[in-house]
Amino acid sequence: MNKKIYLILAIVISLVITVFQSLLINSRNKEEMQIIYIASTNIARQSVITNNSFIEKTIYSKEPVTVLTKDELIGSISITEIEQGEMLTRNDVTKESSSKDFTFLSLKITGDNFNANDFSVNDYANLYFILDLGKFEKYQLDWLQNLLDEEEISFQLEKDVGILIENIQLAYIDKVNQSAQFVSIKTTEPIDRIISFLQQVATYEFIKINK
Repeated sequence: MNKKIYLILAIVISLVITVFQSLLINSRNKEEMQIIYIASTNIARQSVITNNSFIEKTIYSKEPVTVLTKDELIGSISITEIEQGEMLTRNDVTKESSSKDFTFLSLKITGDNFNANDFSVNDYANLYFILDLGKFEKYQLDWLQNLLDEEEISFQLEKDVGILIENIQLAYIDKVNQSAQFVSIKTTEPIDRIISFLQQVATYEFIKINK
C-alpha cells in the first residue's frame, strides 16, 4: 500500500514539475532574449571604452531595451560617469570624441521636464534651470556668476529665479515607447561646466524652440 502511495506521489510531483517547466518556457517565449553589456569597472567620463570595460550578459525582457552592439561600444567615448554593474546604453557613450570645440553631456529627463514627442536628434532646444539658492554656498554662486558672465548668459541673483541656456543641440535621445529617460547634448566646454554643475543643484526643463 505504501509503495502505491509513493508511486502516486512521484507521478503527481513529476506532472507538477512538467507543467511548471512548460509554463516557464511559454513565459520565456513571450519575452525577447537580448544581449546587454555591463560595466566591469567604474568608468570615468571621457574614457575610451575597451573590450575590458564591460562584460556580456543575456537577459529576457518583454520591453525593448536600448542597447549597443559590441562593435559600437569598443572605441566609443563615455559621456557620463558609469558605475560598475550598470548597463551600457547609447545614452552613456558616443563614437564622436570631444574636442576643444565641443563636448557631450548626458542629462536625466522625465515627462515633466522633457516632452519626447516634441524633440528629435539634432534638434536645438533651450534649457531652463530653476535655482534653489538654499543649496548654494557663496563661493559657488560667485564661481557660477563668473562663468555665466564669460559666456554672456544673463543672470542677476537679486532679480532672476532661473537661468536660461539657449540653443542646446540634442545629440541622442533615449526614447522607448514615446517616452525618454536620458538625453545627450552636444555643447562647448564652458557650457558643459555650467550645466554639469546646475543639474546637481537645480531643477531644469527643455523648452522647444519654435521656428
